[in-house]
Amino acid sequence: MNRVNPYLNFAGQCRPAMIAYQEWLGGELMVISVGESPAAGDYAGDPADVYHATLSAPGFTLMGSDMNPVAQPASLVASASDLTELEQLYASTCEGGEVHCALAPAPWGGHYAQVTDRFGTAWHLTCD
Repeated sequence: MNRVNPYLNFAGQCRPAMIAYQEWLGGELMVISVGESPAAGDYAGDPADVYHATLSAPGFTLMGSDMNPVAQPASLVASASDLTELEQLYASTCEGGEVHCALAPAPWGGHYAQVTDRFGTAWHLTCD
C-alpha cells in the first residue's frame, strides 16, 4: 500500500473548512464543485457543494467532500500501487462489509471503490 489518508465528510461546509485548514496548515488546495463534476446531473443539493477537495503538503494529504453517502464524519483513503493490490484490499474490506460504490474505472482516471468494512470503518479505495 502506498499510503492511507483521512477523508472528511461535510454537509455543505467542505469548502470553508478546507480553506481554513489550508490557512492553518499550508499546502496546495484543489476543489472540484459538484457542478463541475460527473455527478452534476444526479445531485439534488447545491451545485456549489464540494464533489472532492484535496489539501496537499509535504507530510500530509487531507481530502473531503460534501456529498459522501457514508454517514460518518471521517473515512480512510487507501491508495494502492497497482490494480492487483487494490483488488485484494477491495476483497478484504468487502468481506462482511457493505459496498457503496463497486470497484470500477473512475471518471478522473484509475480505479475507485467505496466500502464500509465489517467494523464500521468507511474506506475510499483508489489506484491511479
